[in-house]
Amino acid sequence: IGPVYASKFSDCPNSIGDLSEMQIAMDVARGGHFEKVPKNYPNDAIYHYNDRTCTYDCQGTEMFYWALTSLLNGQDSREDDNMVEWEASTPSQLQDKLPSMYDLLINGNKMKLLSLNGVLPGTNSATGATGTYNPSSQTCSSGCGLDGKSGSNE
Repeated sequence: IGPVYASKFSDCPNSIGDLSEMQIAMDVARGGHFEKVPKNYPNDAIYHYNDRTCTYDCQGTEMFYWALTSLLNGQDSREDDNMVEWEASTPSQLQDKLPSMYDLLINGNKMKLLSLNGVLPGTNSATGATGTYNPSSQTCSSGCGLDGKSGSNE
């Protein structure tokens, strides 16, 4: 997603003055900017991924995964298990604890999660994600956005 929305979602290493909006949100979630996984995260960090082989760009990819799946209610039943890495497992927790990432996913982009018929692109399935992702409508004339509404977000 980073190559298409570089200023918003790039996870490639950049200079600290030229970070994508997601990287800025990740630094907030991690309690600071860390090029390498720190030995200990600050107490106020809500994202504390400890895989030392995971570089800054890898951390960005993981952050996108955690935030998106939490937004889509994909982590709510695993909230207790997730606490070792991620402390925003529901949409409301994401909005409360990391509003910049919540806003980045919901507003200000043209990403389409679902095709016009409510199936995740590339799933090769008649049901796609419709069994786990339940937006208010499974059909949107211009594709469904991450909020389950018409994908006309700018």
